[in-house]
Amino acid sequence: RWVIDFTRPATTNVREVRAQGIARGLVPIVGNWTGTCKADAGSLQSIVSTWVSQASEWTSLNRYMIVNIANEWGPPNSPVWRDSYISAIAKLRSAGYKGPILVDSGGCGQDDMDLQLYSGAVFNGDPEHNVMFALHLYGGTNDYSASIKNIKKGNPTVITLTSDALTHPFAPRYNGSNNSYSGITAYQ
Repeated sequence: RWVIDFTRPATTNVREVRAQGIARGLVPIVGNWTGTCKADAGSLQSIVSTWVSQASEWTSLNRYMIVNIANEWGPPNSPVWRDSYISAIAKLRSAGYKGPILVDSGGCGQDDMDLQLYSGAVFNGDPEHNVMFALHLYGGTNDYSASIKNIKKGNPTVITLTSDALTHPFAPRYNGSNNSYSGITAYQ
């Protein structure tokens, strides 16, 4: 993931992504971080306007990169998230962005309800049907934690966790005798 400084000329950013990423065999995810944790549609529209104004440079990398429109932008559990991203993707496609587009869920990237309820409409609204979605599992999404108490190297290496949680920190519904972990809702 590349945090792009959009105050620099697009030619500079594209050259850097090409030389430091693509030339090294990486698939860069280029993104705009100016809307992080914002929920107003105007901030996303401004970000999209920047992408559109720089399209002549960025679209030369269509087959090599993923465009993360706006890092962690959007209201949680909201049709505003859905409608704003449908509009944003349409504008990017019209500007010539044909590669994969990455859309973060709202609520600072941590709201699974945006994805559960609205990602289908966003995906289907894309004429390219080339949209990926991201849920950022940190901060408020995971209230289970466990620090490492000990690492015993060997075959196998054993990592012992220290935790006051009653269940496994990565699968809280797994109690050691069954396999009932059933996905993201259980994780959260």
